[in-house]
Amino acid sequence: MSPTLEPAQVASPPESAPTRGRGRPRSAAAHQAILDAAIDILAESGIEALTVEGIASRAGVGKTTIYRRWPNKELLLVEAVSNIVTADEPLPDNGSIREDLIAIAQVIRERYTRGPLGRILPALLSAQLRRPEFAQIVREHVIEPRRALVLGIVQRAVDRGELRADLDPELVFDMVTAPLFYRSVVLGRTPPEESLAAMVDMVLDSCRA
Repeated sequence: MSPTLEPAQVASPPESAPTRGRGRPRSAAAHQAILDAAIDILAESGIEALTVEGIASRAGVGKTTIYRRWPNKELLLVEAVSNIVTADEPLPDNGSIREDLIAIAQVIRERYTRGPLGRILPALLSAQLRRPEFAQIVREHVIEPRRALVLGIVQRAVDRGELRADLDPELVFDMVTAPLFYRSVVLGRTPPEESLAAMVDMVLDSCRA
């Protein structure tokens, strides 16, 4: 059984994978194959089906190859999820909060419908209930750092005078992204791309300086 993961065990962001000592360099292809295998199993069968043995078999590597990189499957999965959430093109900076939010909404919509994030979202939501310690680590080391960067876009608009100074940047961002999540994930009805500008405009109409 893999050791229990406590939040305190993660001292740095998940992308800082353990390094090896002297010897052969790590195979980047094997490393990526392991991460991909973890995501595939998570999407297909949920977090409870994840085992080091299953990941190794799917990736075509030995278990020792996995343990040389990650002390347990939880840290492996955190890195795999991090690669999906944070492996983005640079955040938009168009000088306009409207254009920035539309660009962000387009990326989110694309990820929910075509990318691997959409495939694993049901399993991640289930993990919120079944494995709260894992969900907490994902929030702290994957979701929140990325979210803080995006919230900076809203704060930048406040500083430019585009939005009211008394606005809560988190609320503004949530008002734009929550409908995308609800429609795409809960209802299974992805909003058409041409509707994204209208969604952003409805939010900004109440937020203008």
